Amino acid sequence: MRALSLVLLLSLCSLGRMEGADILPLKPQDGVFFTYTGYMTTVLELKKGHYRYWFESDLKLPKEPTYPLAGEYSSTEGTITLKGPGISQPTWTFQSLDGTPTLWRPDALNGFQKLSPPDVVRIKKFGGGSILVLSDKSAAELWKHRGAPSQ
Repeated sequence: MRALSLVLLLSLCSLGRMEGADILPLKPQDGVFFTYTGYMTTVLELKKGHYRYWFESDLKLPKEPTYPLAGEYSSTEGTITLKGPGISQPTWTFQSLDGTPTLWRPDALNGFQKLSPPDVVRIKKFGGGSILVLSDKSAAELWKHRGAPSQ
């Protein structure tokens, strides 16, 4: 009975998590990508070679930039590089995560497979910190209502 209880508990703890997620390269595309983790929000709008970028965290720096930061980006295969001052993470790589377009920082590309198991359902809904997910909402709306987008 104890073993059955342990199996049931472990199964409940893994709800919403999936092993063996399909992660495939993706060509760059225009759109609004975001992440909300509970302590930080990132919004990145890509449109015709230009970007607008917003970031907020519970950790405040002495001199916060005025958002959005804007500029041009370059593209090499599936990776884009944001050009302009104030961007702390300029490099992002497009990936399809179980069919959902996402943008990954280099640390996410290197660390995702080490997560056991990754919370793919949550990432596809809210992003995952270093992983931004495509949204159907505008950048202005996501930024105005920082936090988890309404369902």
